[in-house]
Amino acid sequence: MELILCDIQVINRDKKLTQSKEIPAEFEDYLQQIFNTITGNKVVKEYEPRSENSFVLKKIKQILSSQVVEEKTKKYFTDIAQRLLSKEIEAQQKVNKLNIEVQVGSLIQAIFYDDELEQYLYLLAKVEHTSFVNDEDYSFQTGFQKELKKVFKSCIYLIDGSTYDVEGVKIYLDNVAKYWFDDFLELQEKTSDEINTGRAFKSIDSYLNRTMKKKHPEDRSIIRNAFISYFRTNKLINFEEMISTIFDDYKSVSLKNDEQERIRKYLLTLPSQKGFDSLFTVSLSALKARIRSTYDLYPGIKLRVEDNIEKIKAFENEEGIHYIMVETTNNDVYDSFDKYKGRIDESRIT
Repeated sequence: MELILCDIQVINRDKKLTQSKEIPAEFEDYLQQIFNTITGNKVVKEYEPRSENSFVLKKIKQILSSQVVEEKTKKYFTDIAQRLLSKEIEAQQKVNKLNIEVQVGSLIQAIFYDDELEQYLYLLAKVEHTSFVNDEDYSFQTGFQKELKKVFKSCIYLIDGSTYDVEGVKIYLDNVAKYWFDDFLELQEKTSDEINTGRAFKSIDSYLNRTMKKKHPEDRSIIRNAFISYFRTNKLINFEEMISTIFDDYKSVSLKNDEQERIRKYLLTLPSQKGFDSLFTVSLSALKARIRSTYDLYPGIKLRVEDNIEKIKAFENEEGIHYIMVETTNNDVYDSFDKYKGRIDESRIT
């Protein structure tokens, strides 16, 4: 991977300006470190330009087509940095009352070329910089620490080396930042949150049913409910993090350790196999449509569950007969059935 061009500008919201920084030759190693950190991040979301005429994309193509003319490329780099400044000021104004601060940092732009793929990789990264005192004149300055500490926001455009057509856009986020991908870069999700949520839960549910429903029904039920709970209580799904949260401390009922590890590893492959992002915002409506389950309880009796599965319990009476107990808030339904005459031993309820 060859580094073609790079640019660094401090985004100074207080002074409402961008400050260009000279880049020493040895800084290439730092840029490579940033590139490796970003591309090694498995938490990625696929996007595409809303329009071929979007501001940043037009500037990127202008930079690529005039990369040998330093004055032009410098201007285009600055145009992109100033757009980020403008969008950050707008974003900060929106969250001032919430005591939230848009992260302070510098914009790094770098162009890499992949000979094998004949493709440009245009990197934009908002990185942390720190203040320090110059030991020669004791002036306050800003800069980067030798060891990379934090990449706040980043994006890589994959661009054809001949036509400059966009072949893909990958966003790596540490949180949901609408101003970065929507306002600044003018990108749209390649796969919507509704589709991501539906595909993710369906693929998890199908795999658990296929591999566990007959052999390990209790484990399957516990793990499935854990996924449902996680989807409901986390606005942003980091797929790998979700798998770790559910499986790291899981105490199985009948699963052996090697089986549990095999299930865990397979689940991690689902985003690439089933075509959904490893990072997405949950769509509760899409989730609700996917968690419906129908149970055959008895000849002629089916139980359809759409939500609140925790209100359903199973128990066994002293004669060994199995029952399903459902809590109800509907008195008319309650009065429609004969009342159970046996004694319920709470220790038998699961």
